[in-house]
Amino acid sequence: MPKEKTRKIRSKADAPKGGGEMGTPEYVNKNCWLARSLNYSPYNRCQYCELKYRNCLFLQYQVISLALIVFFVLLFFLIEGRVTGLVIVCVFTFVIVYGYVLNKSMDNIIKANFAQRKTSLALEELTAKLEERVEAQTKDIHAKAEELAVKNENLNKLLQVKNEFLRIVNHQLNTPVSIIKNTIFMIKSGDFSLEKGLLFIEDSVKKMEEIFNDFWKAFSFEGEGVKLDLAKTDLKETLIKLVDEATISPLVKDRGLLVLVDRECDIPPVKTDPKQITQVISNLLQNAISYTKKGSVSVSCDQISDDFIKVFVADTGCGIDEEDKEKIFEKFVRGTRAIHERPSGSGLGLYIAKKIVEANGGQMKLEMSEPDKGSTFSFTLPIWK
Repeated sequence: MPKEKTRKIRSKADAPKGGGEMGTPEYVNKNCWLARSLNYSPYNRCQYCELKYRNCLFLQYQVISLALIVFFVLLFFLIEGRVTGLVIVCVFTFVIVYGYVLNKSMDNIIKANFAQRKTSLALEELTAKLEERVEAQTKDIHAKAEELAVKNENLNKLLQVKNEFLRIVNHQLNTPVSIIKNTIFMIKSGDFSLEKGLLFIEDSVKKMEEIFNDFWKAFSFEGEGVKLDLAKTDLKETLIKLVDEATISPLVKDRGLLVLVDRECDIPPVKTDPKQITQVISNLLQNAISYTKKGSVSVSCDQISDDFIKVFVADTGCGIDEEDKEKIFEKFVRGTRAIHERPSGSGLGLYIAKKIVEANGGQMKLEMSEPDKGSTFSFTLPIWK
């Protein structure tokens, strides 16, 4: 008999409980009625099998062996009329040899199937891991590509800002520098008196100082943010003062503009930085006057809630084109009509004003604007409590 059949069979008491991994002595094939009943693998080959008992190769061998024995015994009985001892020995010898060879073949087949199944599982696991790895690397590549695209976009924006900055600086500084050079030349040639020339030079230096201050403030806002020294402020008094100063400016007189302010408005004090909010109002007033050739510029205010005051600055100037409205508060951005009306300009006035208002807890926006009909800007400030 094969060794697998002659090995000592463990008793139920000594048998390990089922549930081990296939291919180990502890494994019990729960699909097999015999192994499940014994609660251990009766043969070594059973450690590698997961077939049902009726599909067991050894069971099939037993059935075939029994059929061969019956077949040969009946054959000899029909031929000889009797069954001799030699016939029985020969039949059983044949069955044993056949069983031994078949038993070995079954062992190899079952183990080969197990090895193939294990290899398939390993390949499936490896394939799954490779797919996960490829997917992770693909996501990583996509993430890096997106990050690179964002960085590239930011770099392009920085390059545009740099180019715009250099263009505006060159243009803005070129005018006052040219005036200073021409004034000095005319003083030397005797066309200008020293006193008159110094007035032109002083005005140009003041213009350059304003340009540098705007640039410095705009870039400091980007890094450190807007720093405010908040205090209780009489906004109405500030508005009236700035409007009175604007009324006597040469540009207003030359164009015959009406610069109006609602002197009867009744509003409580606001919480703001007086110096910074003065610049906001001055920027809006200066823009309104610069882009209005005829008509008026008006300033009004209203208490829109228990918490906020809203200020309006309206003009009857050139207005803003529809395509320029969305970007009018961006750094270095000027509307097409604004450039045509006044070529000199840094494109920082509205940007700085909006930054200050937002840092103060308010909002600034373009209320309305129509080409050749004018614009209305507004901003809010919190009420002092």
